[in-house]
Amino acid sequence: MLNIPNSLEGFGLMDGVRTDLLIGGEWRQGAEGKRIDVIDPSTGKAIADVADASVDDGLAAVEAAADAAAEWAAMPPRQRGEILRKCFEPDGGAA
Repeated sequence: MLNIPNSLEGFGLMDGVRTDLLIGGEWRQGAEGKRIDVIDPSTGKAIADVADASVDDGLAAVEAAADAAAEWAAMPPRQRGEILRKCFEPDGGAA
C-alpha cells in the first residue's frame, strides 16, 4: 500500500535552502530586515522564513540585472545554457 504523508515535516525539504535575497551575486537580508513565514498548507505551520524584499531591494535587483546584461549577452549560448541547467539541478549544481 502507498504511504502518503500528510505533511512536509520531517522531510528536510528546507535543509540547505538559502532564504535571503540574491542580488548582484550576493546573498543579503532585505533592506528593511523583515522576514515572511513560508506556510505548509497541509498543516498550517511555518516551515521556513524568507527575506521580505522591499521596493529598494527590487530596484537594486533590477539595477544588478541591467549591469550584468552585457556580460550575459556576450557569453556563448552553450555556456549560458549550462549555467541555467545547473540552476535546475536538485543540488543547484554544487557537485
